[in-house]
Amino acid sequence: MGKTILAVKDLKYQLGERFVLNIPNWEVAQGEIYVILGPNGSGKSTFLRLLNFLEFPTQGKIFFQGNLVEGKAQRFSLRRQMSLVFQESLLFNSTVFDNVAYGLKIRGVKPGEVKQRVNKALAWLKIEHLADVPAYLLSGGEAQRVNLARSLVLKPLIFLLDEPLANLDAPSREKFLLESKRLFRQLNLTVVYVTHEREEALFLADHLGILINGYLVQEGKPEEVFNFPASEEVARFVGVETVLEGKVIGEDNGLVKVAVGKGEIEVAAQCQARKVILCLRPEEVVLSAQPNKSSPRNQVKALIKKIIPFGYFHKVFLDAGFPLAAFVTKPALEELNLAEGKEIWASFKATAVHLIERE
Repeated sequence: MGKTILAVKDLKYQLGERFVLNIPNWEVAQGEIYVILGPNGSGKSTFLRLLNFLEFPTQGKIFFQGNLVEGKAQRFSLRRQMSLVFQESLLFNSTVFDNVAYGLKIRGVKPGEVKQRVNKALAWLKIEHLADVPAYLLSGGEAQRVNLARSLVLKPLIFLLDEPLANLDAPSREKFLLESKRLFRQLNLTVVYVTHEREEALFLADHLGILINGYLVQEGKPEEVFNFPASEEVARFVGVETVLEGKVIGEDNGLVKVAVGKGEIEVAAQCQARKVILCLRPEEVVLSAQPNKSSPRNQVKALIKKIIPFGYFHKVFLDAGFPLAAFVTKPALEELNLAEGKEIWASFKATAVHLIERE
């Protein structure tokens, strides 16, 4: 990635007495896809509007390429170098070509260049065949592609996207996500993308920030944040199904033994605290009819409490003396003859458990 292109310091935003955002430090580098992941109401859209100068912070500073942005003229100039794409496509009642060309025309770009740039943008999004189609005839996925093309044609230095896939069906969302990432890479775009969908964040992000209740509570590479959450709150939000409070009862040779519920779990970690939280993703748990021969550190006999289908996968909730969740494929479910009320062996590695110190 390149140098920092956009940054904030001590950014705060309030609406009357209501606190919305408090972000001491944040930055995005040139050519980076930075995804902000958070639940609804966490301040994600507000943050984008602040970055785009559609709103103004109650306190704090915004820097562009290392320089403080201040003054109406400077903010307006910088806004012209950004594009903000909303959830709704909000297209004009005209053809696809005219919608994409609109921004160029009001900026006084010559007709020949407008045509060239619009055709190129339509080709990027693979919608050149829709150029003469009225916008009201487009599907949701097609309309959002036009929305994207309308922004890309302006050649923005910074591309801001506010949950652009929220209104698409699952097949359209998956296809759009794949093609968006390809395009971002192809054009070497600097992207700030906000979403509440974990799958989007994992797939797209070079860098990931978790925004909860207005605070950026954790940042890092997506695999780091998802596998090593900094708090119980982050762990639950990023899909860690098994989150357990425990007490350290022993430590030996790089392994920490933790009492949880009516059982014990061994964790590959170093720990200075007595009270801890253990996090275990469901995909790390292996179910078997007999004890696992590969001898992972943690093997427990568990009672199946509930099975919930998730398409090809099923989520199995277990009582192992402590709550435990696992994913199994549909063939594995049938092969093991899993059913509620049945006992099964569950195993997971000591290295698969993430430990958060409490005190």
